[in-house]
Amino acid sequence: MMPNATPNHSFRAHIAIPLALLLLPLVVFGDTIFHRFGFRDDYSITREAGDEPAKLMAVFGAQGRPVYGWLLQVSAAHTPDIGDFWSLRLAGAAGLGLLAAGCYLVLRGQGWRCGLAALAAALLVLLPSGQIIAGWGICWPHTVAAGLGLAAFAAAERGRTAGGWGGRGAWLAAAAAGLALGALDYQCGVLFYLAGVAGGLGARLADVAGKPVRWLAFHAAVLGAGMLLAFDATNWLYATGVYRQSDRVAIDLHLPAKLGLYFRDALPNILALFVLNDEEGRMALPHAAASLAVLTLLLAGGLWLLRRRGAPAATLWLASVAGLPLAAYGVSLIAAEHWVTYRTLYPAAAVVLVLSITALDWLLPGRARFRLAVLAALMLVAAGAARWQAYHLIALPQALELRLLEAGARAIDPARHPSILVLTPNPTMAPAPMRWADEFGSLSMDSDWTPKEALKHIMRERFPRRPDLQTAFTYASSGRIAPGTDPDVVINLRAIAAYRGKVD
Repeated sequence: MMPNATPNHSFRAHIAIPLALLLLPLVVFGDTIFHRFGFRDDYSITREAGDEPAKLMAVFGAQGRPVYGWLLQVSAAHTPDIGDFWSLRLAGAAGLGLLAAGCYLVLRGQGWRCGLAALAAALLVLLPSGQIIAGWGICWPHTVAAGLGLAAFAAAERGRTAGGWGGRGAWLAAAAAGLALGALDYQCGVLFYLAGVAGGLGARLADVAGKPVRWLAFHAAVLGAGMLLAFDATNWLYATGVYRQSDRVAIDLHLPAKLGLYFRDALPNILALFVLNDEEGRMALPHAAASLAVLTLLLAGGLWLLRRRGAPAATLWLASVAGLPLAAYGVSLIAAEHWVTYRTLYPAAAVVLVLSITALDWLLPGRARFRLAVLAALMLVAAGAARWQAYHLIALPQALELRLLEAGARAIDPARHPSILVLTPNPTMAPAPMRWADEFGSLSMDSDWTPKEALKHIMRERFPRRPDLQTAFTYASSGRIAPGTDPDVVINLRAIAAYRGKVD
């Protein structure tokens, strides 16, 4: 029996599970990925990639994200029509799958058992941040930054144990370079490095010989070196005139105020993990209950350590529980522009998820099957919720807006050079049953520029051989028809309010 057991286990651990994790986002988010819709910047960026190819690099380079700009330019240039947007969302799903497979391998490298690591990696995909990436086409480069952060952790671990200064230096240089490259893509995302740190922390605290303080200091130094390298590279790009620094790139070191915002606005969403927040308070009770449950689990992990490994281990655990999510949110914390969105919470939520599973593993010793059953049940519930939320809170509301705009655009005859007025809705008219920020349940067409960019796509699809569509009509938008005006075509997007509570 033994000769056959090892190969079978090896196939499952090294091939079957990573492949399943790679395909998981496509299975969960398939109906969202292949639906016909665009989400906010999807319209403008895909048009600019074809019509103004230098603009994306200039805009994102000015924001310190030249790699992000390049990735979008290369990918969005191949999505000229709304019907092509699915390919950007598919790239996001592929990135999520690779991130999950990478997380699984990193956790295995930190001593996690096969089933526990697989379930943790699967749950990572299902977090609200993963749902946003699967539903918002232009967010797919976030997964590249996150993957580079996780790969940098693996390289740093390899360098830490490598023999000889040459091999050690090469691995550590690779880690710093990966962090810098990831930060030049998306600064928040590269802090996924700390999800690897969270994955390795538990074993070192449970083992008195693990030297956790020295280990944490080592990774803090590597992470700091990589982020500093990215900072210097960004300043060099500005100083040499390659990019002009955006006014949005500024550091705000009013830490007391920022910490207040973190604990009040960001941390509850981080702790709630899979339970969405809602601006109108309809999810207040389950959201608070989820946050409290996760916090209780993390504190119980500290109590377990106190009883079995003593006060130093418990103290370091509690310090890490407080500090690692804060550090994973650090870029948003020091940025002058600060608003809480799930796309910026991903590394911090991943850290809390990994720490929570670590604590659960401690609290249920000797009950491996029960522990896996609990996590598997959670994964099934989270997968169902993630599928529903991505489709009903992202795809369907955006598709409804698009259909209203397309229906109104049928009256436009570019040969007559008509004047067009788009009646834009306000956020409270969103038809979804819940809403958070500019992500879940929000509208894209409640601005001036998004319906204008979407209309350019629609007209190009209707009249693909007409080169002067940009000047074939005059565009205006407002919440109402002003007295004394008589536009040739009125497109009433405010009609979306009639669908409130009826999106299915």
